[in-house]
Amino acid sequence: MKSALITIHPGKPRGVSVALRLLDALSQCGIQPYVDDALFSICAERFPKYGENVESGAGALIALGGDGTILRAMPLAMRLSLPLLGINTGRIGFLAESDETQLAEIALRLSKDDYRTDERMLLSVRVGGSEYLALNDAVLHRAASPHMIVLDAFVSNDLVGRYIADGMIVSSPTGSTGYSLSAGGPIVSPDVRCLVLSPICPHTLQSRPVVVSDKEEITLRLSSEAIDGMTLSIDGQTAIEILGGAEINVSASKKTAKFIRLGEPRYFTLVREKLTEWSRS
Repeated sequence: MKSALITIHPGKPRGVSVALRLLDALSQCGIQPYVDDALFSICAERFPKYGENVESGAGALIALGGDGTILRAMPLAMRLSLPLLGINTGRIGFLAESDETQLAEIALRLSKDDYRTDERMLLSVRVGGSEYLALNDAVLHRAASPHMIVLDAFVSNDLVGRYIADGMIVSSPTGSTGYSLSAGGPIVSPDVRCLVLSPICPHTLQSRPVVVSDKEEITLRLSSEAIDGMTLSIDGQTAIEILGGAEINVSASKKTAKFIRLGEPRYFTLVREKLTEWSRS
């Protein structure tokens, strides 16, 4: 790898200090780092900003922060067809591959192309004539309304049931350890291509999470009498206002996200460690 793009969460000072150390480590290993606007102003212009003239030559997009920072970086990685490497400087970091104690090793491994790539399924979320890609989930929730959401959920035109709930989550395998897990959904290995439908605080004991094949399409159909002011959140980054009578369609995208992995696959070890960390925080 000859060059890499670096992005951070601008509101997290700790991420800035880690980024400065990473930039030096990459430079020492012969990798040219290009930085985002937040880092460019902090680095006293020691490192160039990435732009159209340098993006095509980069080997990776490196995001420093928590899962939110990595999710924010994903659209840029997709647009540039770059694998994404997450370095955790946040609290949990399910999506991150490494942490700040490994910066020198990371730089050396990247300079020698000593890594593998891991492909993750993306969700295609279609509503109101627009399509959005989600790595984790699409979440329909009632926002500030005191009223519960009433909707019919279908799997490939087969009615699953009518739900009265605070909301509904459609997650990918990657997103199964996020909001879906908090709502009682299952932990799904990222190698299993499926979609998970998880109601949020349903008003019936019979409402349970549903797992369907990636060949199926999930449709959430709201009654025309449904409350206004509902919100559809895509990966917690994009918020779309949803009105009564709307229809939301979610399926597996033909596109995939690529992550750089430096260690051996150990998904359930990671989940166990992170959930133990979560329960103690």
